[in-house]
Formats: sequence, structure tokens, C-alpha cells
Amino acid sequence: MAASTLASLAPADAEGLDWFDGMGQENVDDFRLLASDPEAARAKLESDREETLVASGADLGELLKTLLTPTDAAALTVHAWLADRL
Repeated sequence: MAASTLASLAPADAEGLDWFDGMGQENVDDFRLLASDPEAARAKLESDREETLVASGADLGELLKTLLTPTDAAALTVHAWLADRL
């Protein structure tokens, strides 16, 4: 068995680190909510999951807009366009 990570996080309390720097705004909001109110964070994640499961391919780009680079957003748009036609 093996495991790997493509985007591991640094310790949030690392000296001199702005842990949120470069992070998509939705992730920033979710991590802050998790730190302040884990129960509300869980409810939001469940709601987000349900919204994502019923989203059309075109809607996914809007749902993920603060989390995607322009290149990733363009790739998602192409894949969504194709998926919506299958």
C-alpha cells in the first residue's frame, strides 16, 4: 500500500507563515468556519456536497470559481461541456 499528496498543507501555526496565502477564498472561509464552529462547518460541507452532486457540468465552474486557476477553469469548462452532452 502507498500514499502520496499533491498539495499538502504546512502547519497552520508555523512561524512567519500566512497559512491562507494563495488559498482560494472558499477554502479560507471553510477552514475559518471549521476552526470557529465545527458543527456549522459540517452542515455547510454537507450542503455543499448535495449542491455539487446535482450541479450540471456548467454549474461546477461557478461552484469552484475561487478554487480554480484560469487554466483549470478552462479545462473544467471543456470537460463540463462534453459531459453535459453525453
